[in-house]
Amino acid sequence: GGAKAVTAPDPSADVTVELRDLAVDLPDQIPAGRTVWHATNVGHQPHFLTLVKTAELLPVAQVQALAGLPEVGTPAATKAFEN
Repeated sequence: GGAKAVTAPDPSADVTVELRDLAVDLPDQIPAGRTVWHATNVGHQPHFLTLVKTAELLPVAQVQALAGLPEVGTPAATKAFEN
């Protein structure tokens, strides 16, 4: 016979987040240190949550400005490569 898939239970979440269309519902306080996050998409559009560690506390306006920057990647080639 074939191997059976084993499903492990989800770990207990330290932080629960709801991702809505145009909003993210966060708790009033988030514990320091390593935490397990549980994010649920309750909106109609797909959402994602990215967490980054910064060297110092950033003001909300700076975080919003950073979040509003365009996504970047490899730019489209403008001319063919020559051998």
